[in-house]
Amino acid sequence: MLLAVVGVLAAFEAGAREPATAVENTTPAPAPKEEQRFIEVEPLLPLEPIEPVAPSQETPISEVEPLAPEGETAPPVQAEPAVQGDLIVLDPGHGGADQGALGGGGLPEKQLTLLLCELLRTRLEAAGLRVEATRTEDVDRSVKQRIDMANDQRGDLFLSIHASASPSERPHGVEIFYPAAPKGAATGRTRTLLGERVTNPSGESRAAAEVLVEQIRAQGPAELSGIRQVPLRIANSLAMPCVLVEVGYLTNATEESLLRTGDYRERLADALAAGIVAAMKGPAAAGGAS
Repeated sequence: MLLAVVGVLAAFEAGAREPATAVENTTPAPAPKEEQRFIEVEPLLPLEPIEPVAPSQETPISEVEPLAPEGETAPPVQAEPAVQGDLIVLDPGHGGADQGALGGGGLPEKQLTLLLCELLRTRLEAAGLRVEATRTEDVDRSVKQRIDMANDQRGDLFLSIHASASPSERPHGVEIFYPAAPKGAATGRTRTLLGERVTNPSGESRAAAEVLVEQIRAQGPAELSGIRQVPLRIANSLAMPCVLVEVGYLTNATEESLLRTGDYRERLADALAAGIVAAMKGPAAAGGAS
C-alpha cells in the first residue's frame, strides 16, 4: 500500500516538471498608432476695434405710400412731356390760289386742312393749351410767311396739317413726318434765329411725332400708314420742334369719302388733339383733349 502511494506521487511530480504546451493566440496585434502632426500656421492678427453702426435712416411708416388694394394696379409714373411749353402753332396746308391735292369727289386739300385745324383749336384750348395758326381763312401763305409767323409767336410746337395724293388709288392712311437734324446737330451746335442762339429741336420733333403715332393707334379712327424722318424745308428755319401730318389720301376714293364726313373729321381731330396734348403736357393729360 505504501509503495503504491509513493508511485503515484512520483508520477505526479514528473508530470509537473514537463513544460506546458503553448496555446496559439489568434487575436491580431493592434496597428501601431500614427504620430499626430500639426500644420504650422501664421499667428492671428490682433483684432481692431469695430466702429459703431450708424442708425438707419428709415422712412416713418406714416410716410410710406400704401400699396394698391388687392385686385387694383398702382397708377403708372407719369412720363415727361415730349415738348416743353404750351403754345402750339397750327399750320393748315395750302390756301387761296394754292388748293393743294384734289380728291376725285371734289374735296380740295386747302379746305380739309382748315376744317381740321379749326376742330383742333377747340380741343386744344379746352385742354389748356395756347393755340396760334398760320391762317384762319382761305388765304395763301408762303413757306417763309409761315415760318416767320411761327417764330414771331415763339411757339413751342409747329404742327402742319396736309393731305396726300398719289397716281395710284391704292395708297391710304395717315402719315407722320418729322425733320431730319440739320448739319452740325450731332456736335451739339446751335443756330441763330430772331437774334437768339437756339438749340436744334430735332430730338423733340421725333419725340412728339412718336407720341402722335401712339395716340392715333390707340384711338383711331384712321389707319396709320407710317412715321418717317425726312428733310422738311420749313423746319430748317423754325425755332421749335416740327411735325407734319398727312391725314389721308384724297386720291383714295374710300378715304376721301370718309374725310368728307363731319363725324370722321371729328374723330380724327380727337385722336390728333390727344396726341398733341400728350406730347406737350404728358400722357396722363391726353384723355382730356377729346
